[in-house]
Amino acid sequence: VKFFTPVGIRAWLATELDADGDIPGVGTMAAPAEPRTAP
Repeated sequence: VKFFTPVGIRAWLATELDADGDIPGVGTMAAPAEPRTAP
């Protein structure tokens, strides 16, 4: 039995959508915020 958890679905969607590049927001959500706050 496979349990669908928010993290699992998010990771799966990030992999699927990031490959197509349809929704860049999904990929950037997992990216660290340090580069943005860096001077």
